[in-house]
Amino acid sequence: MTDQIDKLAVEVSDNFHKDSNANLVALSTGVTLRVKSVSNILFMEFQKKHPQPKIPMWHNEENGRDEPNPNNPDYLEAMQLWQSSTGLGMIDLMIIMGTSLESVAGEAPKFECDDWIDDLAFAGIMVDGSNRRARWLAYVKYIAAPEDADMQKLMNGVSGQSGVAEADVQTAAIQFRDKE
Repeated sequence: MTDQIDKLAVEVSDNFHKDSNANLVALSTGVTLRVKSVSNILFMEFQKKHPQPKIPMWHNEENGRDEPNPNNPDYLEAMQLWQSSTGLGMIDLMIIMGTSLESVAGEAPKFECDDWIDDLAFAGIMVDGSNRRARWLAYVKYIAAPEDADMQKLMNGVSGQSGVAEADVQTAAIQFRDKE
């Protein structure tokens, strides 16, 4: 009986460690982040606050009525800007709400250290070090996950926990690379 209980305890322990390690994402910098689920309602609220541009209308003399003009150059430019900014906003939400620091190895700067903030300022990127969320977002984007492959791993990890469609993650990642 004791042997069965011991085996069960080992099995439960192994499964716990497998599950907890499945949420870890090791990045090229030596930083390891834990990913977690982000509420889909949060994404919906974000989209509601950033509505898609409206298609402009034009008057079709031939038909005698107003019709949508999705080929309007101003509209196309507005759509491109909207797609880029909402894609980046979704990535920011995933980073802020769906990641936490697990460990820092090697020569990667520590989150608490201000040297990396000074380095970013020298490059013209200002980070409000007193705002923990702004600091975390900058740390992940510019220090912990500077490579496209790092960001892709993070987005896949968070989306896998959150139930976000893989195609949406791919689109956001492309927009992130295009914007940078």
